[in-house]
Amino acid sequence: MNFIHPQLLWLAVPVLLLLTGAAWYAGTKRKKMLAQLLGQSANDPRAVHYSPAKRNLRFVFLAVASLLLVTAAARPYRSSRIIPHQAFGRDILVLFDVSKSMWATDVAPSRLEHAKYLLRELVDRTGNDRFGIVAFAGRAFLACPLTSDKTTLNQYIGELGPASVPFGGTNLEMPIQIALQAFDAAAGNRAVLLMTDGDELSGDSTGAVAKLRERKIPLFVIGLGDPNISAPVPDEGGGFKRTAKGELATSRLNERKLREFAAETGGIYVRSTVTDPGLTPIINRIDSLGKAEQESRDKSIPYDDFPFLLGAAALLFVLYLLTGERPFEWRKAAGLLALALPLFCIGATPAELYNAAREGQLAGDKKAAERYEQAIREGVGDREVRARALYNLGIAAHQGVEADIKKALESVKAQQLDPALKTLDEALNRIGETEELYSQSLASSGTPPNNLGRLAADRNQIEVLKKKIEELKKQQQKAQQQAQQARDQNKKDQQQNQQQNQQQNQQQNQQQNQQQNQQQNQQQNQQQNQQQNQQQGQQQGQKDQQQQAQKDQQQQGQKDQQQQGQKDQQQQGQKDQQQQGQKDQQQGKSADEAIEKARQEAEKLQQQADALDQKNLSEQAQKARQELEKAAGERKNNRQDQAQKHLDEAAKALSSGGNGQNGEPQKDQQGKDQKDQKDQQGKDQKDQQGKDQKDQQGKDQKDQKDQQGKDQKDQKDQQGKDQKDQKKTEESAAAEQSEPAGDKGDKKPDLSPETAEQMLRMMEEEEKSLRDRINRGRNVRERNVEKDW
Repeated sequence: MNFIHPQLLWLAVPVLLLLTGAAWYAGTKRKKMLAQLLGQSANDPRAVHYSPAKRNLRFVFLAVASLLLVTAAARPYRSSRIIPHQAFGRDILVLFDVSKSMWATDVAPSRLEHAKYLLRELVDRTGNDRFGIVAFAGRAFLACPLTSDKTTLNQYIGELGPASVPFGGTNLEMPIQIALQAFDAAAGNRAVLLMTDGDELSGDSTGAVAKLRERKIPLFVIGLGDPNISAPVPDEGGGFKRTAKGELATSRLNERKLREFAAETGGIYVRSTVTDPGLTPIINRIDSLGKAEQESRDKSIPYDDFPFLLGAAALLFVLYLLTGERPFEWRKAAGLLALALPLFCIGATPAELYNAAREGQLAGDKKAAERYEQAIREGVGDREVRARALYNLGIAAHQGVEADIKKALESVKAQQLDPALKTLDEALNRIGETEELYSQSLASSGTPPNNLGRLAADRNQIEVLKKKIEELKKQQQKAQQQAQQARDQNKKDQQQNQQQNQQQNQQQNQQQNQQQNQQQNQQQNQQQNQQQNQQQGQQQGQKDQQQQAQKDQQQQGQKDQQQQGQKDQQQQGQKDQQQQGQKDQQQGKSADEAIEKARQEAEKLQQQADALDQKNLSEQAQKARQELEKAAGERKNNRQDQAQKHLDEAAKALSSGGNGQNGEPQKDQQGKDQKDQKDQQGKDQKDQQGKDQKDQQGKDQKDQKDQQGKDQKDQKDQQGKDQKDQKKTEESAAAEQSEPAGDKGDKKPDLSPETAEQMLRMMEEEEKSLRDRINRGRNVRERNVEKDW
């Protein structure tokens, strides 16, 4: 005889000891009570009327019944049968760390043995789920493919250890790649369970985890060890491992990295200890995964003999209760035995299981699905029971689909689009499960289910609603992007207009400064000409007048050149203004087009929001459209500043519409953009001002330097000429004074003393004036030109 749970047979020893102790205590207590009541007559058979044989028989009935119950719990069987089995479950691939750091004993008896215990418990506490094992350290290999045979799994679990992978380290990339290869495609019924201490991670672990996230496969992590204390690592000889430097090798749980891996894939992280294994949250997350149809296979079902043992135990309990301690009465015992014979007929037919499951389903019992599955397993040859059970399971799944649709509609009505999309995705997954159950029911009965049309209508409703929600969200993003584009384009036009105004002001200031400089130069030239004319009129003749005329011609030529340069500069400025105006017109046109596109997108968004009864989003879209219309009007009036305010309000309205979003990020962005614009304007103004001031200052200094050199040269020439004339005059005067008086017909007329004295005084004053002018020219400093910006 074989047993499914042979370990339960060990309960027989404590049960017998407990019953024997209870019988001994009861007998001792009974004797004391009889001694107190009867005194010396307690040992007289005539005073105490009972049968010791019947008392012992009752003890035997109770002990044997208890042993039969223990044996029935171990589920004995003599033979088994092979039946086809179609299971629904999940696929869990376990990545088991077998590195030498798992020998650490910070989790008793060691991390490795504790992990094996957890995996055995997890396999035992699941139903039809399939498990596979990937052993890894510095390398990885598939130790056990996906299987639901728990005996095989327990055998592979017992063989896991550091000897399985002789390469040291903890490489998470390789086992995850093997897991992805074992899963032919990503599905909602598959997960990866990682059992490791996370010490000495190597390989591209982050990239491998990213692949799991792309395939939508969650990663459940069980951390083994202590994250706060480094534990020494034992070796094979009973000591502790040491590093190449002779230091003690230690290992610590890398809890932070493992939490990041689990959170990135939407999984869960649990740290397992002796007091808190942490299996409950892992099992709950596995149960939340959807079930999928697994490969059809033959299943070995034993012929259980425990019903006979239960019947025998029940009979013995009845005999124990009916058997008294008085002399045995056979007639009464025979009648009671006849009443107890029906207890042997224990068990339920598949039809009874189906009826019980149906009543539970109508009453809302959540365990009705388990009873239907039990009826399907028991009624392998009963096609009608199988078809009806599968059909009712499909109805239960179909009801879940309709409940999800109702929940999604309520979320849409409550202005919550993201939860509605999530609920619709769950409903689509349930529709696939429902179709599979209906198909199996059709294959078993040959009669098509009545709800296939209704299921198709539900699928169509889900797809239409999901498409509308996705289109609404895309339109919202498109409207936001278009509003932001119009806002940026208007801001760019505003900055260019400000820069253009600054350039015009700078050009006007330059022209004014040039005119002032020209007027000053003309006044200086006039003063010099007047002084030179006065001096030359008195001292020079026709020759000086010719030189003055040439000099006037040169000055007139320079003046004409300056006027021509100013005229060319004005023409160039007018040409630049025309080009800039055309460019501004084109940019303004592009900004107006962007605003119009943003208004159209906002109008489309309002229409789609109204179609889905999204009042909040519709109001926000309407507000954005109105602000965009106001911005277009302000731009027509050439008021970009006011238009920018309306564009900011439009962008804020679109960013705060729907799904509980607010306008704070847009507000921050707006303030940041204004600050950047102000800084850029100040920087451009400062750079332009410094450049113009530097150019103008350099130009003024150069002109002043040229003018100073020219004046010094003229003064030097004039001084030399005056000195020459003065010397000539003195020589003439001396010659005239040395000549004797007589006939002067061929001589110059005599000068009176007053006239000569006056001429000498004028020459001295002229010489003094020339010297002062030369000295002033030498001491001239460059004057800084200040402009009123």
